[in-house]
Amino acid sequence: MTSSNSLFNLPSRMMEAGLWITNSALETMQATVETVTRQKRPGQLRVPPVDGPANLDWAVADFANRLAAIARFSPWDASGLGPAFEGLLNAARRSFQYADLRDPRSLALPFQVALSVGTLLTQQGLRGLATYEAVGARTFPRFVADVIEMFTDIQIFVGLEYRDLIRNME
Repeated sequence: MTSSNSLFNLPSRMMEAGLWITNSALETMQATVETVTRQKRPGQLRVPPVDGPANLDWAVADFANRLAAIARFSPWDASGLGPAFEGLLNAARRSFQYADLRDPRSLALPFQVALSVGTLLTQQGLRGLATYEAVGARTFPRFVADVIEMFTDIQIFVGLEYRDLIRNME
């Protein structure tokens, strides 16, 4: 490795280290809040989440996927605002249906959502950085567009939401 290549890799290594540190700090804070509120985190997913996500991290990820699909399939003009907002509310209901807001432990939910969003963003940052290094600058935008298309289609196929999609596109 030449000194110029080594110097070029330094910023990416620093970003990666910063993302790992941020992720660890956020996960530690999440675990602390769960301990204080006496919440138990479910283990590894063993069966498909047919009834929706079972914990906050899965719910936030599911909600993010649904928001990406809404952004992708909604018209980008004033006529699309109402249906997009309705889709956002439906996505929130579906993604967070496991949460019992009558439970006093749910008072920590806004803080937990912020921590969960933070861990999701840092993990996506790490994935994006690794992908950028693997595919290169020229093909990165197209690769990201293809990945977004693939992941926004998942909800349609997995959730068997074909009729909803067709109705929204009419």
